Amino acid sequence: MINIPTPDHIGNIAGPLFVGLLANWFLLGVLTVQVYTYYLAFPDDLKAQQLIVVAVLALEVLQSVLTTRDGFRQFASGWGDFDEFVKIGWLWFSIPIFAASLCLVVQLFYAWRIHILGKMCWLPALIVTLSIAQFTAGIFEGYFGRTIGDFTHLQRLGLWTTCWRIGAALACDVFIVAGMIHYLVKSKSGLRAGRARMVITRLIMIALETGFLCTVFAMVDLILYLALPGTTYHLTPAIVVSKLYSNSMLAVLNARIGYPGGRHQSDTNSAVLTFPSGIQFTHHFTNDQEGTNVTTGINSIRQLSSRMIQKSTSVSNLESPVSPDDTSAQTLANDRL
Repeated sequence: MINIPTPDHIGNIAGPLFVGLLANWFLLGVLTVQVYTYYLAFPDDLKAQQLIVVAVLALEVLQSVLTTRDGFRQFASGWGDFDEFVKIGWLWFSIPIFAASLCLVVQLFYAWRIHILGKMCWLPALIVTLSIAQFTAGIFEGYFGRTIGDFTHLQRLGLWTTCWRIGAALACDVFIVAGMIHYLVKSKSGLRAGRARMVITRLIMIALETGFLCTVFAMVDLILYLALPGTTYHLTPAIVVSKLYSNSMLAVLNARIGYPGGRHQSDTNSAVLTFPSGIQFTHHFTNDQEGTNVTTGINSIRQLSSRMIQKSTSVSNLESPVSPDDTSAQTLANDRL
């Protein structure tokens, strides 16, 4: 066995890269589940919004493949060669440029949502300006990273571009969180208790939690970059930051999903009609929302059941003749409803 000497500080370079790669694939799995959930739950969303979701997923898959390519070079094909650990490789493209590009897409999406909620332009315009600023800085950071080609010199020569990108993204996140919460709370104040109010409450909580998480990771990335020169600790949050933005966007979109009979549904009554085949139809109603009451809910269930029994009867007539017993059973079911 050949003993290859390695520097004492090899863990400060290899360790953060390894952790970042693992976390990156984990968050890609979470994002994939969220995109599939969105695909099932909201087929009637705007086509532009659906295309944004597909584009974000495709870019995130490509980013994961590129970062894994460099991870394979560092931990497999180039194992034992210290020069391979400090070589930037394709990370100049897969981290700053991809992160800036995906942040741009997600931040523009939030700016559009804030514009719809608030019916005003100055805050979305500010968010768009900051987002374009961080994207421009990401392009410059990638260019300097490709030119320098070495992690040990990157923090000394590319300092201003990294601070520019992270600082602009951090300011943009703060305005997004503040704007989303302000306008969601304003929209919630005009609603009575019901599903719409519950959904907006959930959106407020998710906007606060995901926005706070993205802001914290951006701050940690900047602090590690400035405080620990000559190491790659800042790369752990830098590798996964785009996945956090993408997951936060999908979390906001999927927050509209309701779970009948689940938690936070105590203010909603429901009537359930179960057919012999096992299919269930649930009608939700509140006593004070838009004049709906218990009688309206029961009438809705009665009408729905009559239509479904008629459809099921017509289908069965095509397959087999209806016996007198079946006709009497249908009449009895309608009378009970």
